[in-house]
Amino acid sequence: MSVSIAISPLAHSLEMYGAPDTSSAYSLSGHVSISIASSASMFETRRATRLLLQSLTITFEGQSEVITREIGYAPLRLCSITRELAPSDPIELSNEGHEHSDKPCTWNVVFDIPVPGWLPATSTYGDWMDEATGTRYSLYATAKFAPLDDVSDRTWSFSTLCSIFRPKSKLVHAERYPITLSRFLDPPAVPAAPGSLFPNANFALRPGEECISAEPQIPSEIISKIQALISVPEYLAADATDVPFTIRLRTSDLSEEDCTRLRLSEFSVDVQQIERYRGTPSRDFLTYYPIPSPSNQPPHRALLAPHRLHTLFETGLIGERLYSATCVTRSFSVTDTLAPMSFALAGDGRIFADDHAARAAPTWYTVEGSVRLALQSPPPRQLRASERTPLFAVRHEAQVSLLCTYEAPGAAPLHERLSFAIPLQFAHIAPGAVSPPFAETPSPSPSPSPIAMSKSLPYAHSLPAYSQLFDSNGDRKIDYSTPLPLYTPCADPAGAPALKSP
Repeated sequence: MSVSIAISPLAHSLEMYGAPDTSSAYSLSGHVSISIASSASMFETRRATRLLLQSLTITFEGQSEVITREIGYAPLRLCSITRELAPSDPIELSNEGHEHSDKPCTWNVVFDIPVPGWLPATSTYGDWMDEATGTRYSLYATAKFAPLDDVSDRTWSFSTLCSIFRPKSKLVHAERYPITLSRFLDPPAVPAAPGSLFPNANFALRPGEECISAEPQIPSEIISKIQALISVPEYLAADATDVPFTIRLRTSDLSEEDCTRLRLSEFSVDVQQIERYRGTPSRDFLTYYPIPSPSNQPPHRALLAPHRLHTLFETGLIGERLYSATCVTRSFSVTDTLAPMSFALAGDGRIFADDHAARAAPTWYTVEGSVRLALQSPPPRQLRASERTPLFAVRHEAQVSLLCTYEAPGAAPLHERLSFAIPLQFAHIAPGAVSPPFAETPSPSPSPSPIAMSKSLPYAHSLPAYSQLFDSNGDRKIDYSTPLPLYTPCADPAGAPALKSP
């Protein structure tokens, strides 16, 4: 007797849209196949296989694993959802009538699992990136059955004697089926900033204690009067090649003499990626998201598919920590080293000379540009999308540095560098709309030609998610990208009598 089960989801990936949301869920459906076949024997003919299916479970489990030199090995179960697919009463399965066939008899049992909408996307991170550490999701299936051997007409044999020692129930496990979870961001329907899918985010800044060195050369009552307005896109594509920016500068309440003495020599823009690894999830994450309780976490309850070297790490045979740490932060530049990060202004840099005269109607000195990102970097320093998971978080910031010079009379020029950190958000942008299959492509010529079929995903897979069509309160979203028609007055029908007031 041969019994096997296999998992066949409708899709190997699950696409989520928008920010993580504990009140939303996505459907992961498919079927589990149960196949039975009769075993061939040299001493007797094939007999029909009969079994009693007692249980059939499907489990969706998400896990996060981190391996770093400082922390060591840290596992965490993100979620575990199990569904019983078999009926409450056992059912009999048999290949009677097909026992001589080379193909097994197969039954498909459908499943549908609600996947929480707050789960982080599938990703790989840590010092052992080649060993598949990071955030992963998989499907697991287990069948429990009892063989029904009809021994009433079977001659005595040694196997008959041994059958009384066999367990009454058996377990069969399906091969683990990995599921890729992706999270996309929908561009807004409102007009975006030039060269970007998203509108700009503006940051009004003044030089504070965190922006000025501990011992400033330029007097603080002068340097603190500089106002900066820095604009960057609200979101950037994870595969973006550059980061556009706009810097606006002016002074406020500065005397005319100081306005002419203060100038901007140069400025620089650098994009930093800050990665944070944790050995245990943060308290804030545990507060906002329903992580399984500690009793359902390793080592009390092992992961269904832990890292293949987890035992060696837990016993200390490999991966000895450099020092005891529960949190590690690493930062590095993702800017192209061959592209310029420092920019010099044309002229003498006296951009504030007219600020005092225009104090009634102040104007900004505006600089627009972009900084190029590194496209090819080793895996530990590759540009990643901004994300936040229980054990790993990535954020980005643009570090803007302004080199100011103050020329006091009868003294050497004074230099001061102002530094600002502007938060950036990198995200995976939602793929474009996919047309249904068998869509006809019109031919530009009048002569008959074969109909061109557009290659696309199955139509069911291209349907938008619920969050793309409706708001959280159930109201249908308004598509602002489709403008309203222009108003045109209704023309009076010819010969219609004019209405007169009494």
